[in-house]
Amino acid sequence: MTSQNELQRQLLISIGLAPKEAEIYEILLTQGEMTGGAVERECRQKKNTYTLLKSLQRRQLITTAQREGKRWYIPAPPEQLELMIKEQKKVV
Repeated sequence: MTSQNELQRQLLISIGLAPKEAEIYEILLTQGEMTGGAVERECRQKKNTYTLLKSLQRRQLITTAQREGKRWYIPAPPEQLELMIKEQKKVV
């Protein structure tokens, strides 16, 4: 992992994402929309992948679409992160 990726992941964690959530969101941003199975293979994690995907969906960082009989996970644009940061600043 490059230092730029590390910085991006630390930013995601600093705004409230769990480390694995940050990893999955980064994968989706880099790879584009993917099925849950593809996300599992890419992050090499079998446990909790779908729970983490649901958590990211609740945070409005990903959306889903049904195609070809499968659920596809689609990353929200990085601008959505800006909205999360603004919301956090309002709370503080």
